[in-house]
Amino acid sequence: MEQLTDLAADNRQPLTGDLRLGVIPTIAPFLLPPVLPKLRRAYKDLNLYLIEDQTSRVFERLMDGELDVVLLALPWDMRGVETLVLFEDEFCLACRKGTTRVDPQSYRFDRLAADSILLLEDGHCLRDHALAACKIRNTQKVQPFAASSILTLIEMVDADLGITFLPEMAAGSALLRNTQVRLHPLGEKSVRKIGLVWRKGSNRAEEFALLGEFINSNRPRAKP
Repeated sequence: MEQLTDLAADNRQPLTGDLRLGVIPTIAPFLLPPVLPKLRRAYKDLNLYLIEDQTSRVFERLMDGELDVVLLALPWDMRGVETLVLFEDEFCLACRKGTTRVDPQSYRFDRLAADSILLLEDGHCLRDHALAACKIRNTQKVQPFAASSILTLIEMVDADLGITFLPEMAAGSALLRNTQVRLHPLGEKSVRKIGLVWRKGSNRAEEFALLGEFINSNRPRAKP
């Protein structure tokens, strides 16, 4: 049925009609607000339906045919898909302005006290990516109480309950705008990759590549 639908749509213009996009909650609030208004203006005949959920669930819905393409952070163990990496998103040290928990200008992991690091709950890929990219091996430095959402995590840091690591794309976002949370570059390059993923063999692969190019061209970028 999916193949018949794709064949019937072969003669339409790219990025028109219905498109069901899955996106993870550690990308959606940072990347979509600046990109979606431009996408709507550029492709007025595109009906974009958004589903926001954790990586495992949007991937499951993709493979079940409920979603056409997903926007997520890599690496993630997947089979039967095609992947288009869009860009690298560096991790930054995130802490409350004036905190005594860390000196952002001379940050060193081994200087952190026990229970200093706040992270998201298991199931959020941002937790796994932060642990790997920021080389967090000493779990005694990670608080056992984890945040259930990116908003909660930022609020906990704003209350100076600990420090965390946020992607560079969070800079200037609405979630940080009315807080005292500040982002600071890390000395070593610590990144996650942002990409689009769709089912292998989809007739809309070229269309998804066009969407990826548009996202990458219109995404917010850190000021030099």
